[in-house]
Amino acid sequence: MEAAYKWEMPQKQPAAAIMITIAKSLTGIFKSLWPVLLAVLVSGKKENRSEKLLFISLIILILGLIYAALEFFFFRFFITGKELVIKKGFFNKREIVLPLDRIQAVHLDQDWLHRLLNIVKITVDSPGSSKAEVKFSLKRDMAEALRSFILAEGNSQNNEPRETVELTRPAIVLSGSDIIKLGISSNFLKAFFIMLAFLISMLDNLEGITGKQSADWMLWAGDQASASSAGVIAGFATMVLLLSVAVSFVMVVLKYGNFRMDKINKGFHIKTGLLNRREKVVPFAKVQFISWKANWIRRHIPYYMMKFHAIGDKEKTEKLDISVPVTRLAFFEPLLENYHPLVKNATTTLRIHPSYTFRKTLIVFYVCFAIFTGLWFIADKYAFLVFAILPVFALSYFIFRKKFRADISATAVQVNREIFGKEAILLRWDKIQSVTVVQSIFQRRKDLATIKLNTAGGILKIPFIPLGEAKKIRDYAIYVVENLSEPAEEAA
Repeated sequence: MEAAYKWEMPQKQPAAAIMITIAKSLTGIFKSLWPVLLAVLVSGKKENRSEKLLFISLIILILGLIYAALEFFFFRFFITGKELVIKKGFFNKREIVLPLDRIQAVHLDQDWLHRLLNIVKITVDSPGSSKAEVKFSLKRDMAEALRSFILAEGNSQNNEPRETVELTRPAIVLSGSDIIKLGISSNFLKAFFIMLAFLISMLDNLEGITGKQSADWMLWAGDQASASSAGVIAGFATMVLLLSVAVSFVMVVLKYGNFRMDKINKGFHIKTGLLNRREKVVPFAKVQFISWKANWIRRHIPYYMMKFHAIGDKEKTEKLDISVPVTRLAFFEPLLENYHPLVKNATTTLRIHPSYTFRKTLIVFYVCFAIFTGLWFIADKYAFLVFAILPVFALSYFIFRKKFRADISATAVQVNREIFGKEAILLRWDKIQSVTVVQSIFQRRKDLATIKLNTAGGILKIPFIPLGEAKKIRDYAIYVVENLSEPAEEAA
């Protein structure tokens, strides 16, 4: 398959990809100009509205077609030496060069329009940027051949055997009941805030038409609520709650429908998505540490969301996160076997010092007092209500301290923490790049410290532990890192 493509020659996107570019450009223009279109519809004489709307629509269509044509015809990619080179743009020309050994993963996505056109969107994920730098569309066979070539070449440059991406055995396949349980147990509060943010954005965009900002609408809603009965308010709150649960359920089903995770030669191959299908490859060598967590409902099922923190993951957006639903406890062993097993026989176990609860609660008290001072001149007696959140934070800090434990072995550290949900983090010592020991003024008085284990995929913190233990961890981590670097220096 790979031999049929000459990657050293400039390649262009298939003709069908121009439809994707047109749809993308028209969508972008419409998002910017929809308030203008709405203003035309609600203002002016009725007999002129259709003519104005038609004129603006034609302008949008022409601009979209011109932009799409320029984007499509001035896009090329090729591989020269050990680098992937992308050239694009007409007015603002860009050239992106990505070393193959620095490419973290190559994802294949396919929404309904891509499936209709029989093409896929390829996303090249590399460290050092907050989002994927390279996105373009190809035929599926060409996209899979390019992904195989990039990953194989990247492995060969890292002195790893060159292997093609071949599926070996399934790791996780979600059933219909698994999807339903995931949807029911999802975080509906997240969906509520997403809807709230969307509503606020819509109201702000309509300010030019209505003359009101989102804050004005919220004050109006508050006045309406104060004038309504308790039954009406309770009914409205119930409706919002049910809507949040429904939206959250739909989001989970759309994201994890048709989920499948297979083990390949050098990593995991993930396929997911009911409408917008996504394919990801997680190379074992790129994984820095692994975490898994469950909210209060899922921990009793038990269901966990496992995340592979790869190189550069701390700089990526949530859209590029690699999260896997673990619906069976038996899945943990095959998922962790190529990284590190669970730390069951720890040589050292660390817990957070009791002063952690007081210190963190005191900080929240200072914040509440500052807010109270500002509200006193506005809300008068109701300003005291701000202190109602103080016991909630105090309780959460107390539970966090009691449940926190860091199990340390000669090869890895596993941190378990929980408040109402549960979370665990597994980190190998050889993945650590640097260690930072931090002491605040309060910690120095108690001879305590917070240690930060820095990796290429993020930071693991162990707070409020004895200073002596923090130094031992720092010294051991440095010892492991130095022993790993010595053979490489000798070979050089």
